[in-house]
Amino acid sequence: MSPTKTLEAVESGSYLGLFNITNNGDPSNHIAAIEFDTAIYKAMGDINDNHVGIDINSLRSFNASPAGYYIDEDGGFRNETLMSGRRFQAWVEYDGKQKRLSVTMAPLRTPKPKRPLLSSRIDLSSVIKDPVYVGFSASTATLKSFHYIAGWSFKMNGEARPLDTSTLPKIPDFNKKSNLGVIIGVSSAAAGSVLLLIICLIVYMKQIKRRRRSKFEEVASGLFYLHEKWAQAILHRDIKPGNVLLDENLNGKLGDFGLSKLYEHGSDPHTTRVVGTVGYMASELSRTGKATKASDVYAFGVVMLEVVCGRRPMDFLAPPNMIIAAGSGDGAQAWVALHA
Repeated sequence: MSPTKTLEAVESGSYLGLFNITNNGDPSNHIAAIEFDTAIYKAMGDINDNHVGIDINSLRSFNASPAGYYIDEDGGFRNETLMSGRRFQAWVEYDGKQKRLSVTMAPLRTPKPKRPLLSSRIDLSSVIKDPVYVGFSASTATLKSFHYIAGWSFKMNGEARPLDTSTLPKIPDFNKKSNLGVIIGVSSAAAGSVLLLIICLIVYMKQIKRRRRSKFEEVASGLFYLHEKWAQAILHRDIKPGNVLLDENLNGKLGDFGLSKLYEHGSDPHTTRVVGTVGYMASELSRTGKATKASDVYAFGVVMLEVVCGRRPMDFLAPPNMIIAAGSGDGAQAWVALHA
């Protein structure tokens, strides 16, 4: 739920297209949302990388639970994996008299469980403001994904019309060998009334390993050509995801040569200053000030780790006065150090 149709100056990635580093947590946002999150971000207090949360003016959830649903027969909890590629249906209900917001989910065509996944006492009259817009938002940062909402139903002061699952549109047929999953940000609420919003969510995350590997090979081939095959050797000096471009056929290309350095094969490259992007620069650059083929290869390796891990190499959300050393924080290097 948002007071405007368009959210200005919001960020992608961990902010799900709802907030940014400045306004996250600001009560003047007047935003309430239900998040279906497939990434763990410690700075936001995420409980794991597969959860549902109630967000009030912030992505630090007011209440959260691992994704799943309660079985009516025995009351047991069944875990669900949002990235499994299965289709899910979600019910978001707000009782204005009881001031209670409830969220329930289950696989598509499974009857709505009697016990909600989340149920919190919240006075939304102090959160939302008139007019109110109900909509959807999603973001995945470095991961490529496709988000599909196959159908939804909404009603004020009563129960929303049930969805006819047999009439829902089909989802495009992706490569069956792909890793498919779910990630979505959904916002819904109302004050002073009973609101039942039934949403059918179908969101597929596409991570085709074969295609991803081919992009690495194409960029690596281009880098090898610059270093060894051209008439003179070229140091790129700023290899990062933002400088890996795709042509009309989605072939990976290395771009942006504004910081590149040209020198003769067999000679020692001379540079006068350290350039590049923090997080992708080899540690020896700060000591020697000299860019080499090896420092280019190091940067390319960090890009590979970032894509594989889904984590940036540095914690860019840390306070400005905090010095972030290589291998610290929640970045790609720390991920590798933890799982090595």
